[in-house]
Amino acid sequence: NLLMTVNFPTWEGLHDFLYSEVSTMQQVKRTEVYFIKKDHKRFYGFEGNESDEPIALSEEDASLIKALSCDGRASYEQIARRLGTSSATVYRRLTALVQNDIIKVKALVNLSVLGFSANAYLALHVEASQRDYICEVLAGLKEVYIVMTMVNGFGVLVGLHSDTPENLYALIQNK
Repeated sequence: NLLMTVNFPTWEGLHDFLYSEVSTMQQVKRTEVYFIKKDHKRFYGFEGNESDEPIALSEEDASLIKALSCDGRASYEQIARRLGTSSATVYRRLTALVQNDIIKVKALVNLSVLGFSANAYLALHVEASQRDYICEVLAGLKEVYIVMTMVNGFGVLVGLHSDTPENLYALIQNK
């Protein structure tokens, strides 16, 4: 009934979330966890860190990112007031976050307003030797907005959108 993607900087944080938060919700009857190996394409936001070393964020940077997540159009002055710092500091830190490829500033398109009202996620079992090729082909399709390889379970997770359920079904069957 619910697909949720979450990102945690540590396995311990993910474990705590799954077993201390999600599993204690009375409404959640069963969970299945599929670990993401790599983002091949994502229409919005987070993109995978290709290096082996995680990037450590200062509390100041984490607060800045959280403020931007709440209101990406807020001015430096508004964010500075909210965080109790100067607009020059906000500008400097934001510029560093963008230059270091920690965040990307993008517009999020409301696809349903543009007529993309049919959406689906496909979990594909694929031959390991063909996984990267399949991801490359899928990432090139305009109807595909997310492609991820999985560590366990399914090989590839694909997010699709289309204007009608019929066209979405045709896309799944024919491509």
